[in-house]
Amino acid sequence: MKTNYLRADQLASTLGLSKRTVERHVDSGLMVRPIRLGARVIAFPEQEVSVVLNARAVGNTDAEVRTLVQQLHAQRELQAAAARNMASLPLTAAPPPCGSASSQPPASSAGLQPGTRRRSSAERWRELVATPVKGGRNAPTR
Repeated sequence: MKTNYLRADQLASTLGLSKRTVERHVDSGLMVRPIRLGARVIAFPEQEVSVVLNARAVGNTDAEVRTLVQQLHAQRELQAAAARNMASLPLTAAPPPCGSASSQPPASSAGLQPGTRRRSSAERWRELVATPVKGGRNAPTR
């Protein structure tokens, strides 16, 4: 399934709002948070935006829209967790033959200091998404 994304300026022009007003809607929970597609690229999933706009069109209150946005974010997290689980599955073509004992440690523990663990992709993803958007109200100042 292909997902289309809207950049902030595209979303603002579609809604007839300024980019800052879109940021205010995101900050107040009335619009879904954008996702980070790269180091300097963020975008809004078009499907999630259309769900929020449809809720607005049928006359839902701000409180109902905020609840919907929270549900969409929770659903996004579940989908990300499922994708992480699929990505963590081994890519071996076939199981090792019966009776062969492998004395090597699993590849995931190779290169780590004893007593440490590798950060999960969920932790790395949370750090990536939690970083403030340039120019947002939580952006660090120089």
